[in-house]
Amino acid sequence: MQQGYCGGCRHFVAAAADLEREVAGLKILSSAYGSVRAETGLCLLRDFFCVPDHGCPEWQDTVSVKPLTAGVQ
Repeated sequence: MQQGYCGGCRHFVAAAADLEREVAGLKILSSAYGSVRAETGLCLLRDFFCVPDHGCPEWQDTVSVKPLTAGVQ
């Protein structure tokens, strides 16, 4: 398995709107748009917050994943 950095992984969610959708109640506590968050994102696979340059053996490139409809005619 290839190891890469979370920022380029298909499981990494960093966009503020996406974080607010994925983390129930986040808007009650604060906002994903806050400057304190910086570049921190959520790993959907391992269910934890990390920075984009964190490395992981579970990394999967965003472009290497074939759509579910590939080959369907």
